[in-house]
Amino acid sequence: MAMHVLSRTRPCVRSMVERGDLRWVFDVSAPSGRMTRQEWRFWIRDLYAPCILRHLDTDDAVDEVVGHKTERWLCLRTVGEMLWVARPHLDRLECTGELGVHVIRGIKCVARPALCAFLECRLVH
Repeated sequence: MAMHVLSRTRPCVRSMVERGDLRWVFDVSAPSGRMTRQEWRFWIRDLYAPCILRHLDTDDAVDEVVGHKTERWLCLRTVGEMLWVARPHLDRLECTGELGVHVIRGIKCVARPALCAFLECRLVH
C-alpha cells in the first residue's frame, strides 16, 4: 500500500522510513518457526500527509491509529483487521504474550491499552 500511495519502490519506501520521512510505521511481525521477517504497517494518514502529523507525540499518534476510544476491550478479530494480519499471525502474537489476550464471555479480546502499548513498542524508528 505504501509503495502504491507514494508511487515509490520498496527500497525507496524503506529509505523514507529509515530517514524518518515516514514516522508512523509499526512492525507487527510475529515469531515463526523460520526466520521472522519484518512486517511493516503504515498509518495511512502518514502516507498522505506526513508533515501534518510530525507534531504528534507517540501516545497521541498511537491513540489515533487504534481509534475505538470508547472501547476498553477489542475483539481479537478486530485487532487482526486493524493490523492486517491473519488468525495464525494473531495466534503467534498471543503466544508471546505481547497482546495480552483475555477471554471475555467466550470471546478472545485485547485491552485497548495493551494494543496501544504493543504498537508503541513496535514503532519503527
